[in-house]
Amino acid sequence: HAHLEAMRNAAGDVEQLNLHDAAFHREVIAATGNETLTALLEGISSRTVRSRVWHGLVDSDSAWRTLADHEEIYTALVAGDAALAQAAALMHVHNTERWLRNHLPD
Repeated sequence: HAHLEAMRNAAGDVEQLNLHDAAFHREVIAATGNETLTALLEGISSRTVRSRVWHGLVDSDSAWRTLADHEEIYTALVAGDAALAQAAALMHVHNTERWLRNHLPD
């Protein structure tokens, strides 16, 4: 929850927002206890940071959309609803991938 609050407070600061965004992802993945998933996240983190910064710089609404996605994931986790948390995480990944596909050259 602290990372969500920090993201809200940093919505106008791409660097701070991205620090808390990445921390949120680490916390969620650490909570799964899945060491493979944790290692995978660490392996791609430098690439995702670059795309998060770029996304934040070219799309002024990206912070609020990312925060909304994260709140959906958090709410499902707090409720103990694994299926809903998985669906919310999948939608977050899908939304990010769709944005990237729409903004990257062919």
